[in-house]
Amino acid sequence: MIFAVTGRGRTAQGVLEVLENLPIKYIKASDFEKFWETKDDPIHRKSIYVVNINTEDCIVPRDPDAKFDKADFYKNPSKYRSIFKERFLPYISALFHCIYW
Repeated sequence: MIFAVTGRGRTAQGVLEVLENLPIKYIKASDFEKFWETKDDPIHRKSIYVVNINTEDCIVPRDPDAKFDKADFYKNPSKYRSIFKERFLPYISALFHCIYW
């Protein structure tokens, strides 16, 4: 089971604080793809994982040569696209959406 928490503000911190009452293991968003290389490991069937996803983890520039710039993303969102659907959504069991509150 994988819980995804988006954001890093007070709402996300509250969700993470509640989830810490469970026997969870954290996965870094940057290691998420690598984690799936071991998806058939039997330990995964008995574990609860939490991944904290922030804007820079799920938004990329449309220009493949450009780097993500959060300030530019807020000023020019049309220059960016979401990869949340491809990178995270197929694998998560529950989503706690705490971005943009």
